[in-house]
Amino acid sequence: LTARRRKPRRSRDVENSSKRLMIALSLVLVLGEGAPVAWVVESESYAKAVQAASSGWQIEWCGPNGSRCLKSPAASVRAVVGRADSLNLSTIPQLALVQSASWYPISARAVPPSATICNFDIWPDPWYKNYSVADIGEFAVAAIFEDTYSFAARSKTFVACAFSADAPSRCPSASTATNHRTVAALTIGVLGYGRIGVQVAQRMVALGADVIATKRSGPFAPAPPGLRWLSDNNDELLREADVVVVAVPGSTSGLINATALGLMKPRALLV
Repeated sequence: LTARRRKPRRSRDVENSSKRLMIALSLVLVLGEGAPVAWVVESESYAKAVQAASSGWQIEWCGPNGSRCLKSPAASVRAVVGRADSLNLSTIPQLALVQSASWYPISARAVPPSATICNFDIWPDPWYKNYSVADIGEFAVAAIFEDTYSFAARSKTFVACAFSADAPSRCPSASTATNHRTVAALTIGVLGYGRIGVQVAQRMVALGADVIATKRSGPFAPAPPGLRWLSDNNDELLREADVVVVAVPGSTSGLINATALGLMKPRALLV
């Protein structure tokens, strides 16, 4: 537990995260008397895991967004775990610790000065630096596929027509059912060629798409394998791309504004 606020990192899984969390909670426990309360703003299974690993704490599950604890007494609460900034933390007079339970960061502005934001920087293996970047990259690719192929809508249409009593009389024509763009025909612009941006670019290159990317500083040449070009020209990327995937750090703000949207193609997708 550090004396200053640090940006929360990601947890490997519920079990490891809850064990590490109890180390922090144990340190808070020595600061006060009685049985302190920890609110858990996460899944019910996560709260149960924390309870199973805890000693001397009363663990209360607040629901995934904190709604279950909005009217609960806060006088004995010493810690909030999970999406703590979904609550009004200023109403918790004895709050000593807030801790992220996943890759969702806790806004420092939502935390009273008397409380500490705890993270896992103390662990020797910096696994968090690359944890989940592949998952997020795949999620971006899935979003591109859904927009391109409209899987959910096409599946619903197919099931409704193919399994009806008068099938296939209500089915659309074959050309209507199968007419769509392909991912390989798209130009994918990765705005922010960092750890997550690289994951998106590699997957889209493997699918045959035309991939371009930008990052803040060079070197830019030669372009990484599969990329048509890499530069710091965001405006050019916005003009060329059929799909723009924004993969910049959360600390960046104002990058996609009215001007940026105006540069994009009329039917472009923003992820």
